[in-house]
Amino acid sequence: MALLDTVNSPEDLQRLAPGALPWLCAELRKKIIETTLKNGGHLASSLGAVELIVALLRTFNFREDRIVFDVGHQTYAYKLLTGRKDRFDTLRRQGGLSGYPKRDESPFDHFDVGHSSTSLSAALGYAKARDLRNENHHVVAVIGDGAMTAGMAAASGVPGFHLDAPEAAGERIVQALYKGQREVAWGVGEQALRRLFALAPGLVRRGLHTQRHRWQRMMSARPPQDA
Repeated sequence: MALLDTVNSPEDLQRLAPGALPWLCAELRKKIIETTLKNGGHLASSLGAVELIVALLRTFNFREDRIVFDVGHQTYAYKLLTGRKDRFDTLRRQGGLSGYPKRDESPFDHFDVGHSSTSLSAALGYAKARDLRNENHHVVAVIGDGAMTAGMAAASGVPGFHLDAPEAAGERIVQALYKGQREVAWGVGEQALRRLFALAPGLVRRGLHTQRHRWQRMMSARPPQDA
């Protein structure tokens, strides 16, 4: 029997010994590859997020906690591990599982999302609602390094996004940074940057150098979040 066959809920996953997790991740990837070869779908993005999703499901209780994925098509492993394994062959088929998180599909899906840069704002809204209702669950935003450069992410106002941002008055969220080191394509701002680089390469190089060090200082200055 495959190890994945024994995991029908996050609670089953949490009972696994740590040494079994690499085998489980390999089986998750195999299932994702087999299904996307038949049905189509987003392969690389979901393969790259397998270990992160396993770690999050072993750390948090998403029956109570909330998770907001910045890129919805990274969630194939999440679907497999949250009670949808038996229907996974219907992924992206009419009447089957969606290729993205859907609240009407599972109680483990908390935010309907397709593509990127909305997770921080959405998570902040969920956290604000939690605090207003005097609740105490975690809110987790899963965001990739490519999406962190987007204007919507920067505009979220999440404390800690900027080095000089004030601390939040009460909104507590967990940011899980997915380091994919790539994007689907150049963004609109990046296209403009390429044109500017053609006109003034020295100016652009200095600006990129400053921005890169700013991001490095921002990420290294932030303490790890307690689960």
